[in-house]
Amino acid sequence: MDRERQTFTSHNDLVNKILLAISPYGIFWRNVTGTFKTMRGDRVVSVGLEGTPDVVGFQNHTGLWFGFEAKLPSDKLRPTQIQFHKIARERGARIFEIRHPDECVEHLKKELSPTTFG
Repeated sequence: MDRERQTFTSHNDLVNKILLAISPYGIFWRNVTGTFKTMRGDRVVSVGLEGTPDVVGFQNHTGLWFGFEAKLPSDKLRPTQIQFHKIARERGARIFEIRHPDECVEHLKKELSPTTFG
């Protein structure tokens, strides 16, 4: 589908489509972070590490760690995201800001190029 015409109804919709698009390329999962109330509503629980990408995982053939930060057109990276992404990249992680699932596939395929294996 043409990127210019495809729209996403929500951030959740974009993340789901990213997960579907990249599933053949490795082991990836939704990275849940935030603060939530328990189902009974009597407790607040914090999960995850602030600033980490929405989708994380490993590419099949290289074992490289990837993070994909899903953003709708009007969204911007938060300072905690910028900081985490910088630190993770310095340690060899591949992290990308994504506005369309096809971008993830392009990044994964690029890492499979012959130069990846040096």
